[in-house]
Amino acid sequence: MSDCADYTETLTFTSCDYNTIGTQTMTGGALSGFVTKTLEIFPDTDRIRIDIGETEGTFKIESVELICMEQMENHLYDMAGNLEEEMQA
Repeated sequence: MSDCADYTETLTFTSCDYNTIGTQTMTGGALSGFVTKTLEIFPDTDRIRIDIGETEGTFKIESVELICMEQMENHLYDMAGNLEEEMQA
């Protein structure tokens, strides 16, 4: 994940992740568990870029979740990012 100012953070998944987390199991070729990781990035711009690449085996991405922490900490905004004044109108 990177911003437009060349600031980059990397998150890597490997086949060894299930050994430490213990939730990933294979049953009949189907994935019955999952591995979740979190990455915090504080970009210097208002845009970010997510690059997803395969380095080891085959994997399935179920979801990517982005949370804007600035809005969560600012009491003028609700969880959807709407101004409280707009909600009251």
